[in-house]
Amino acid sequence: MDSFLKAAGVLYFVAVALAVVSLALPEWVVSAEREDLRLGLLQHCQQIHGRPMQCNYRYPPDGPVSWIFAAILILLGVLALTIGMVMIALSDKMPQLRRYPKYLGLASWSLFCLAIVMFPAGFNLPLIGGESFLLPSSAKTGISYGLFFTGILCTVCGAVLALGRMYFAMIVWRGHT
Repeated sequence: MDSFLKAAGVLYFVAVALAVVSLALPEWVVSAEREDLRLGLLQHCQQIHGRPMQCNYRYPPDGPVSWIFAAILILLGVLALTIGMVMIALSDKMPQLRRYPKYLGLASWSLFCLAIVMFPAGFNLPLIGGESFLLPSSAKTGISYGLFFTGILCTVCGAVLALGRMYFAMIVWRGHT
């Protein structure tokens, strides 16, 4: 296994970890002033009149379907990256597997990009008070959104590295000596 494939495996692992952490945390949308409302793709937490924060894993029936769809896309991307990591780990014993992790990385990158575009469609949730693709000034995106975006960058860098030594000259310019 060459160093490019090892680096791609590490970046895929970091991207999976960031995506899973961003899904687990209810920090995708946070209220800006008091931080008494925290919304995630799979759960929401709310603090009412100084009581302890209460978290629910189910959305009300009028919840954003786009967030559930985005969570499904993220899970599919995590699955693709996990399969890519397994292929990278097995590539020493089965060299024919070396060509597939780049395609799985690009597929998961596409799924992650679709998810990050679907996320703002759920800003019309009554708890937020915004419109689709328009977050009100009383709310801001939280740390989970930033973690997930960083995971997207790790995914695309891993896919580029998984292309390997064959495409290295096209990716990094080396001057003629």
